Amino acid sequence: MVRTDDSKPPGTVRVRLDHIALAISDLDESLSQLSRVFPDSPSEAEEVENEGVRLSFIDVGGPRLEVLESTRDDSAISRYLEKRPPGVHHLSFQVEGVSIDDWFQQLRERGVEVLGDGPSPGAEGSRVFFIHPRSTGGVLIEFSQKEE
Repeated sequence: MVRTDDSKPPGTVRVRLDHIALAISDLDESLSQLSRVFPDSPSEAEEVENEGVRLSFIDVGGPRLEVLESTRDDSAISRYLEKRPPGVHHLSFQVEGVSIDDWFQQLRERGVEVLGDGPSPGAEGSRVFFIHPRSTGGVLIEFSQKEE
């Protein structure tokens, strides 16, 4: 059973919304604009080479905003922006109470369409994997876990 409240028994899987990711075409310009909207400064830009993105996080008082810019033409963000205007790309959830590898396998065993062969390196030293929108009613979902 997956629970999202704090009254969970030990050993129960818990997921919580960590961030909302925005796909944009120019990270510096978008951060400049968003800096006028939100009071907190964006994090230092980080590149996740295996995903072909450069990104920054903005603390907005709950789940953060992740602003994603493509660094290569074959990245998921580049393909996304070829088909759609800049906007919400995915929702990301932190996983607790189980390893990210076990969570990947549990979802796969339940018939959920997971993308890739397993978790891969993500931002801020985390490991991540994605669920295909066909398995979530049309929304791209990321699960992540910080490395210990």
